[in-house]
Amino acid sequence: MKACSVGVALALLASLSGCSSQQTGPAAGGPQWLAQQQAQRVQEEDRENREMQAWREQRAKERARQKTDEADRYHDRVVLWTTIYKAPADYKAQIDSSLKDILKDPDSRKVEFLAVHGGVVCGSVNAKNSYGGYTGPQPFGAAFDEHSKLKLVRIFSDAKDVQYAWADETANIIAYGCGLKA
Repeated sequence: MKACSVGVALALLASLSGCSSQQTGPAAGGPQWLAQQQAQRVQEEDRENREMQAWREQRAKERARQKTDEADRYHDRVVLWTTIYKAPADYKAQIDSSLKDILKDPDSRKVEFLAVHGGVVCGSVNAKNSYGGYTGPQPFGAAFDEHSKLKLVRIFSDAKDVQYAWADETANIIAYGCGLKA
């Protein structure tokens, strides 16, 4: 009897406080309540997953747009350097002189000029390294400005040099102009 009177007392207290006398939570519904809670969790996880997927897709679109913007920006400059600017008649001597200053063993250099695109000259250079062995042909590019003055000679020793050429605008233009960067 004590259990009944406690239940009645709780119901009376609940009605006085404005609460319903119906129980809620696990005790009220048992398996039904548990199933509802699991369904709510699944719905919330699905919503969160959809939001995360939408955020990832938006971020991927933003990255693609940034890459396109960079390519467009440099495309205009590459067109300028490869069509309007011109390499002077003595471009080989100027580039060779500059390569002498860059290389560790300049007397061992073997330079091959591959293409001239307006003010951008592309080629390869092979020279001895610190250990006395040849490094193998390394692509290089040179840029001449609007006054046909040598602005930069850049040796691209590996893919990272090409990838990080963006840090120097002229090196980036050379990388695009020589076809090392798409």
